Amino acid sequence: MSRPRLWGLLSVGALLASCAFLPTTPAGVQVTPVIPPGIPEGRLYRPSAPGPYPTVLLIHGGGWRSGSPWHMAPIGKALAEAGFLAYATAYRLSPEHQHPAQEDDVKAALRWLAARDDVDGSRLAVWGYSAGAQLAMKTALETESGLPALKAVVAGGTPGDFTLFDPESPILRQFLGASRPAAEARWAEASPLNFVHGAAPPAFLYHGEDDALVVPAHAKRLHEALQNAGVESTLRFVPGGHMGVFILNRDIERDAIAFLKDQLGS
Repeated sequence: MSRPRLWGLLSVGALLASCAFLPTTPAGVQVTPVIPPGIPEGRLYRPSAPGPYPTVLLIHGGGWRSGSPWHMAPIGKALAEAGFLAYATAYRLSPEHQHPAQEDDVKAALRWLAARDDVDGSRLAVWGYSAGAQLAMKTALETESGLPALKAVVAGGTPGDFTLFDPESPILRQFLGASRPAAEARWAEASPLNFVHGAAPPAFLYHGEDDALVVPAHAKRLHEALQNAGVESTLRFVPGGHMGVFILNRDIERDAIAFLKDQLGS
């Protein structure tokens, strides 16, 4: 089966599986659709206790061309139950919108989130999976003036080093506008590995041992680069493939929430 066909089937499978495994909303957790200015509608997960709260921006996957904020619902609900405010953001999708539109939308969501009255702007983190993890890591490594500071990043199944992908990948051509030989600089610009620096926030990386879509070497290289730069980085390999880890592995998400409690407080 071709790689593009496999990605498409996995996207549909993730959608159906998310419906099957979506947890009920815990007591005391409020879920609200919210449309920040200039960004597609996302989902806000909020504890009923008074804020301001330590806050996590959630970023869905889908190969930069599909997916929805509600795919992050299990994580959003678990975070709110643990005392965090979580916002699952949407972003513009390829091929209609190419890089860096997705990064721009995530940054806009972070700025909007940090300005909310119920958010403790000194305790912010990002969490993404797959394409969302690439966007989370790029945001965490951003040095742009005026962007709210992050205390932590959680990234699962992260596309960390774009040189590990097929240079003619149709999905990446849609996302980046051209193959790697035709747009080497743009591919490098999208790769989190190329932006690691010593002032980056602590990272919790997790990855499927059998991930054939985003091979484990992505996580290994990113983790090693962070550690070599003096950044606190935890890497956990867990059983399963790319989508299996996202759909089924709640244990690693609980460990990630414990990491966020250590970094942000609860």
